[in-house]
Amino acid sequence: VVFSGMFALGVLMYTSIQTEVHLDQILFGNMLGVTWGDVLETGVLSSIALGAVLVARRDLLVFSFDPQHARAVGLRSSLLHYGLLAVISLVVVGALNAVGLILAIAFLIAPGATAFLLTNRFERMLVLSMVIAMSASAIGIIASFHIDSEPAPTIVMAMTGMFLAAFLFAPRQGILVR
Repeated sequence: VVFSGMFALGVLMYTSIQTEVHLDQILFGNMLGVTWGDVLETGVLSSIALGAVLVARRDLLVFSFDPQHARAVGLRSSLLHYGLLAVISLVVVGALNAVGLILAIAFLIAPGATAFLLTNRFERMLVLSMVIAMSASAIGIIASFHIDSEPAPTIVMAMTGMFLAAFLFAPRQGILVR
């Protein structure tokens, strides 16, 4: 509800303010127009986010899977909750210029959801989600070149295809396997 409400508010603000930025650039980014400054900015923000997650990895793991247990063992749940939201916001803002809102959200959800269908071990899930994200990026960029489309939506479609394949054919949780 918050996402769709804020998205609608953003579209209303966008249409009422004169700007050189086009709505499709906000939604889908401008991967082919990324400058070295954008790469540096994204690298710095990503490094900060990665460092924060690595420092609080175990606490975040406990909090993410069982907030009541995290509170019971003395972890500050509100700090972990808002810290995680801040790190996610930092990553999305860092990626927004290059990949756009749609692809940034897809990268947050699709690789993890796909990996969740394929394994039940957290460490494998992390590695598998990274492999899925990188594979979808490569497939999407190569496909966008060959079909003459924008890279960001093509990458989203590649991730969607991977999720659907896992949803249908995953060894333990696949719909067709069961």
